[in-house]
Amino acid sequence: MTKTMIQRTVLYRVFLSILFGLLGFAVNFIDIQLIDSNLFKVSILLGLIFPLLVALAWGWRYGLLSALAGGCQAMWWLWRSDGYGFLYAVPVFTLWVVWHGYWADRREAFDKPPWYYSVFIVEIPFRILIEIGFFTIFRWLVAQNPPFWDPSTTWNVVSLDWVILVAIKHTVVAYVLLLLAYVLLHLSFVRRLFQLKRLPVARTINAIYAFSLLIGVIIWSIDSIVTYFIFNDLNQSFWEIAIIHPHSHVLFMRYIYLVVFLIAGAFVVQVLKKQVWTTQKLEESYLLLQIAGESARFGGWSVDVETNTHTWSNAVADIHELPHGHTPSVHEGINFYAPEWRNKITQVYNDCAQKGIPYNEEMEIITSTGKRIWIRTIGRAVRDENGKIVRVEGSFQDINQSKQAEEELLKLKDKLQKEVEEKTRELRERLSELERFHDATIDREIRMNELREEIKQLKIKLGNNENTAFSEERAADEK
Repeated sequence: MTKTMIQRTVLYRVFLSILFGLLGFAVNFIDIQLIDSNLFKVSILLGLIFPLLVALAWGWRYGLLSALAGGCQAMWWLWRSDGYGFLYAVPVFTLWVVWHGYWADRREAFDKPPWYYSVFIVEIPFRILIEIGFFTIFRWLVAQNPPFWDPSTTWNVVSLDWVILVAIKHTVVAYVLLLLAYVLLHLSFVRRLFQLKRLPVARTINAIYAFSLLIGVIIWSIDSIVTYFIFNDLNQSFWEIAIIHPHSHVLFMRYIYLVVFLIAGAFVVQVLKKQVWTTQKLEESYLLLQIAGESARFGGWSVDVETNTHTWSNAVADIHELPHGHTPSVHEGINFYAPEWRNKITQVYNDCAQKGIPYNEEMEIITSTGKRIWIRTIGRAVRDENGKIVRVEGSFQDINQSKQAEEELLKLKDKLQKEVEEKTRELRERLSELERFHDATIDREIRMNELREEIKQLKIKLGNNENTAFSEERAADEK
């Protein structure tokens, strides 16, 4: 992606985040009540769905921008009567959006995120912490009322029962919004809006959710018709019973129908996505195995013991130089082996098929074109739940090149060994000559030393004789 494209993408996301924030701000002022009774009222701030969608699609940074742009700010006006209490009650919605945006970023790092990264699971710790804050921080802030900006807000006591009801309301609304966002982000037009990757089974997913909503609407309509004709004590019109002024209990049950069918649709979509993901991974693995098999000349085979027919992978067919999909009988498969190996392969195969003894052998085969090559075949027995051998399966690999390399290596080893022996013999002969020369040189040196010593002794002897003769002659002259 070029720098210009990245800038355009960022600008588009910023624009859409702000736009969704403003839409959320406006929609939050619409009072949408899920339950309206004398004891308990539950209204939903539907505008929160806009920054939540942004956070789940693009992460916490854009989610925060959308929340601050208005998606989580309408409550400052709606809940002014809480006084100091809204200092806690309002910011938690922005934190909620950021929290789910953060986990959306974490999920992006996984091809298939762990189950505990699910949007519905990560809501649990956040919800617990936030509701603890309502039991403590919120009640303490309300106790400080009246605020300086609105002295008319005089209520400063929050009952425990009221906080419990509010906590239940928050939990229900949070999961309804998460479910709605989860469903919307699986729809094709929403994914196109957020420039998200198209899902492999997008049409099927759209159809599942459309069918779920249709069933919910049908149940809603049937309930309205039954109420109109049988339980219409106030003589209301059909549209008043169906949409305009339905009874709070009836309306609550109708919402439950819609939520239940949406949950069922989400469950079916999740199962479908898992199957599609598994199928894709299997296809990728099969493709990689095919590539590896073609490169390494390695394949798999299987024999149905009852029908006595082979099933070969494409690589095994290639090794035999036969077309893909060829399914020979066991007898035909054995006949591909070189004559001197047929008895051996027949014996090890029968032992495997009848007794369950695995084998791992290197043999030679003759391909359909007459080439003689070395192969390695491995077989093992497969048993059913009763322990009966129903299939023999294994692997088949062309090892002709490695065998040829091994033979060449052995030849080279023999040649080198001969050369080493020849060189060793030559060196020994040279060493013997040197030893003889050395011995001769040493003997000559010893002889020369002996001669020198004899000459020296002779000189000394001759010198002594001359001195004696000289002395005698001198003594004679003196006489």
